[in-house]
Amino acid sequence: MAPFAAFAQATKVLVLPYAPLYDSIPRATGEQIGKTFENGLKGKSAIELRTLPSESAGSSAKAVSDAQRAAVAEAKAELDRGKSLLERRRVKPALDAFEAVIQKLRDNAIALENTSTLEEAYLRKAAALFLMGREDEAAKGPIPEALVLNPALRLDESDGYGRPFIELVDKVRQEEIAGRGWGELRVDTTPPGALVWVDGREALTSPVRVLGLVPGTHYVTIKLPSQDAYTEVVQIRKDELVRISPDENAPAAEGPVTKFVTHLSQNRMDDSTLAQLGELARKAGADVVVFGAAFAEGAEMVIVSMLYSPSENAISRLQRITLDREMLGATIEINKVSSEFLERLPSIGEPISLPAPVAAEARPGAEKINEVDMTVDYAAFKDDRPGRTVTPVDTTRHRAGPRRPVGGPRVPIGAPVQPPSGGGARPELSDADAGLQGDEIARAPEAKPAPAEDFLDFRVEPTEPEPVVQETPTYTFSGGVSIEDEMPIAEEPQVRKKGGLLSQWWFWTGAAIVVGGAVSAGLAMSGGGDGVTGQVKW
Repeated sequence: MAPFAAFAQATKVLVLPYAPLYDSIPRATGEQIGKTFENGLKGKSAIELRTLPSESAGSSAKAVSDAQRAAVAEAKAELDRGKSLLERRRVKPALDAFEAVIQKLRDNAIALENTSTLEEAYLRKAAALFLMGREDEAAKGPIPEALVLNPALRLDESDGYGRPFIELVDKVRQEEIAGRGWGELRVDTTPPGALVWVDGREALTSPVRVLGLVPGTHYVTIKLPSQDAYTEVVQIRKDELVRISPDENAPAAEGPVTKFVTHLSQNRMDDSTLAQLGELARKAGADVVVFGAAFAEGAEMVIVSMLYSPSENAISRLQRITLDREMLGATIEINKVSSEFLERLPSIGEPISLPAPVAAEARPGAEKINEVDMTVDYAAFKDDRPGRTVTPVDTTRHRAGPRRPVGGPRVPIGAPVQPPSGGGARPELSDADAGLQGDEIARAPEAKPAPAEDFLDFRVEPTEPEPVVQETPTYTFSGGVSIEDEMPIAEEPQVRKKGGLLSQWWFWTGAAIVVGGAVSAGLAMSGGGDGVTGQVKW
């Protein structure tokens, strides 16, 4: 028997993609299961693998190039440059820089792991348009784009945004964004269990259904196990469910393999199933066809495998296996099934009666799907006054300290001192100030704070004159050594004050008196001789 087995003809085997029952798993996951089964048969002398033209449903994993990552990094640097231009009141160059940033991030969105840079670029562009008097353009373009990414964003004047611009953003939120409604998103991956972020916000793991998304452009980042993260761009529509799945890459025109997988996914085997299997076996020249299905059962995935014999026109079952949704250990478990298949050859085993379900325990909607609700309560950003909106502001910042009356009573030496916090004992007043009690203490009017310097302030005049610094003289001796080399004459800069001694009135008055006295004394010393008598008049 051994020599006969050595010269026995190898069995021609065709392995088909596994069908996703009730679409509870992505079709690409079924493809991966079929490939794993096929890999377990490679190198077996008793097997000759046969194939058909590929009708792949695609794969979840997408590669991000180094050039795309570099482009995103360049865009972040360009954003900082645009902000610097805006701070220096160079509005038009700043606007051009922000538009370039937005375009570069859109073109390389697959490498955009966080949308915060894109969100800020939209807001800075809108601020530049606002300064240029193009308020309507800002309210219809970049502001809504930023609010779609983050409808709960909060701006603060400390970030360089003026109060009028912040009020415009709140107005767009209430009047335009709040009226768009909501859409939904479902993310499936192969394998399941990928980490998911929507516009930089965590959305658990796939499969996941995300509720409460504002209709518009969104960026979904997916991180598969042992793979680099990548980002998909999706358009959310009102009251619709948009799906991200590797099945989206399936060919539009169904081939015979795709048609069979679709038929089997309805969880039913009948005469049509036998007819399609017979046609596929004939095209591939196969003696045996391996096929099967997979379905979700709570947090687990069940895989059922079957064999079809064209010569017998019959179907038999192989063992059923159960995996977690991340398909950990899938290769080991699937190889157990392929080993059982090899042991049965050349027979396929006991045939089953048709019609019959692919998996009697499979039920639609039995899969475990994560859900995340990202709905925003717009009422939290609405002011009670008609036509007004407000963004909550942290009132604990820039809190003014306690003020003391100017010109009020002084605390005697040794008297209790009132602490800065305003508590403690109140200082006792002297008898002379007894009338200044309670609210009768006169308070000087509070000085108004100077307006904050931000990019909305176009003042160019200096706030105070700059001092004129007089250069310190340097004395050089023979040998090239100067006094300044060893010891500076003055450490403080010499500030030249306006005017000086000659500009004072009392200096000239005194000088006139001295001169007049000198003239009178000279005449007296002349002894009253002939000549002109001097007179001093004032």
